[in-house]
Amino acid sequence: MLKTKPLQKLCLSLLLSQFLVSVSFSANANLFTAYPGKYGATLIGVDAANTVKLNIDVWAGYPRNLRITLPDIVVPEHFAKEPACHSKLVEEAINYTQDFMANAKKIEVRDIQMYSTDEQDAVTEIYTEKGSLGAALSRKGLARPATTKAEKPWC
Repeated sequence: MLKTKPLQKLCLSLLLSQFLVSVSFSANANLFTAYPGKYGATLIGVDAANTVKLNIDVWAGYPRNLRITLPDIVVPEHFAKEPACHSKLVEEAINYTQDFMANAKKIEVRDIQMYSTDEQDAVTEIYTEKGSLGAALSRKGLARPATTKAEKPWC
C-alpha cells in the first residue's frame, strides 16, 4: 500500500515552489518591446482618454486586439468629490479621444511594449494622419506629463 504522507508533502512542496517562482517572476516583470516596428491598426473602442482598444496586425494574417495605454502622460480621471470643472474636463478628454480616433483615416502604432504577450494590455503611442494622440491631448490641455504631481489640480 502506498503511503500518502510523503506524496502529500511532495505535492505541497511542488505547489509551493511553483507559487514562489510565479510570484518572483511577476514582481520582476518589466515592460519590454514585444512587437518592434510599425503596425497598422483599426479602432475597436475608447476606454478612457489615454486608453484605446485597437485591432493590430502584429503578424500578417494574425491580428490581435490590444488595449493600448499612451505612455508618459496622465489624463483627468473621475474621483469622489471632484469639482464640476474637473468632471467637465474628464468628459472633454474622452470625447476628444473618441473624435480623434473615429475620424482617423489611418491608425498606426510603433514599438508595442508589454509586460507579457499573454496579456491584452500594451503601452505605445498612437499615430494618425493628424499626428500623435498623446501630443494632441497635451496641446489641448487634456493631458500632462506623468511626472506631474498627482496633487496638482486640473482646474
